[in-house]
Amino acid sequence: MAALAASVRHVEPLLKQVNPADWVEKGAPDAYVRQLQTTKQAIAALVASSDELARQPEKMAVALDVYFQMERMELLMGSLREGIRKYQSAELDELIRQDLASNVLHRERLRQHIRDLADLREQEYQIANEEAQRCRGLLTKQPTVASQQQTKSGSTTSKPAATKTPSTRTPSRTSSPKPSPKR
Repeated sequence: MAALAASVRHVEPLLKQVNPADWVEKGAPDAYVRQLQTTKQAIAALVASSDELARQPEKMAVALDVYFQMERMELLMGSLREGIRKYQSAELDELIRQDLASNVLHRERLRQHIRDLADLREQEYQIANEEAQRCRGLLTKQPTVASQQQTKSGSTTSKPAATKTPSTRTPSRTSSPKPSPKR
C-alpha cells in the first residue's frame, strides 16, 4: 500500500504546472480554480490514508477509506484533466494520465486486499459463532445449582421437601373441654 502513496505523490509535481487562473482568460469556468485545490486536498487525503493502511493493513475501515479516497481523487482528476487538455496542454494531460494509469494496478490490489479482509472477518465470525454455540450447549447440559445441592443432600426428587405445618385439632366428642379455673 506504500506503493500506492508513492504513485499518487508522482502526480503532485505535475499538478504544480496546472494554472486554471490562466484558463479563465481563455473562457474556462472559474470553478476549475477551486477544483484544482480540491484535487490537491483529495491527493493529500489519499496519501495519508494509504500511509495509514501501510501501518495497519488489517483494518477494514482504513482499507475502505483508501478505496473511497482513490475513487474521489480519480473523479476529480478526470474532470480537471479535461480542463488541462482543453485550456492548457494536451502533453501535460497525457503525462498525468500516464501517472494515473499505474493506479489501476494499485486499485486491483486494494480491491483484493479488501476482499481478503472481508473473507477473514467472515471466517472469524463463523469461528466465534460456532464456539458460542458449543459453549451454550455445554452450559445447557450442566446441572443447575439447586439440583447439585439436592444431589449432595441425597434427595433424588427435584421437588423441594415438604414442611410440616402445625395442624389445628378439633375437639373430639368424647373428651370434654376442661373448665377454666375460677379465681
